[in-house]
Amino acid sequence: MQEAKIKSNPLIRSVVHTSFRKAVSDLGFASIPKDLFQYEIAPYLRAAGSLFDDSQETLDKLFHAVMRGEVIVTETEDDTIVFYVRGSVTQRVIDVRLSCRHQQWHVKSVVSMYHRPLLRWNWFYRAAFAVSVVLAGVIGYALHEPHAVVSATSQGSSGQAASVSTSLGQAKTTDGASSNTTNSSVPSAGNATSNSTGASNSTSNTSGATSKTHAPSSFTFTLKSGMSIHDLSMFLHANHLINEPAVQFDMVLMHAGVDKTIRPGSYTFKSGMTQSQLLQVIEKGPSK
Repeated sequence: MQEAKIKSNPLIRSVVHTSFRKAVSDLGFASIPKDLFQYEIAPYLRAAGSLFDDSQETLDKLFHAVMRGEVIVTETEDDTIVFYVRGSVTQRVIDVRLSCRHQQWHVKSVVSMYHRPLLRWNWFYRAAFAVSVVLAGVIGYALHEPHAVVSATSQGSSGQAASVSTSLGQAKTTDGASSNTTNSSVPSAGNATSNSTGASNSTSNTSGATSKTHAPSSFTFTLKSGMSIHDLSMFLHANHLINEPAVQFDMVLMHAGVDKTIRPGSYTFKSGMTQSQLLQVIEKGPSK
């Protein structure tokens, strides 16, 4: 199976990450008529699972949200230009594909509707990482300093004990020295045995950890009725099964025709899968 590709050109790609209104103006296209947009998007709002109603107030809000929304992806299909636009009304987000051919606009599809998370996760993760680094440094410093003091103290005590034992050793008899030698040799053997046992346990634990590391991880996604392919893309991206953003993988799935053939059910993926292998699992259908 060949990798799905998104066709575009430098001029069309130059408007990505700008507002849809600005993109239309920069490319010299006519503005999309408000009544046409509202008429063609209304059926999607009446579908099961929609986060928006089809009232006139909501239609007005959606039109303005899409006009100021961000252009995420652009593509060309012969002489048709397609814009993937993301608009938001409060915490609700809608992703729409709009096509323009010979200055005629159409709502091609509504890809997904979902609630925007309250936290900006990228900044949250960065802040959490910075805090963890600082805490690790503080804890490491706190643990290291007392250890250094104790080590210095123990070394001083050992030196004093050595000098005392040296002075006392001159007064000891040969029999006492022999008995001390015998007693000291016994703990040494015990320590050697315990050390070798501990080393063996450490080796076995390391081997167990190594064997677990090489086992591939499995991830199961359950597609329920009313969910979109964007939910699947978000799942794959969150579990590091794809490198590209979820929005871009939505386009890959649509080019492969998955958005029209995918069925509700459970899909199991494994870490390290290529894009072709992921598409094969999805196209094969749910496992149960």
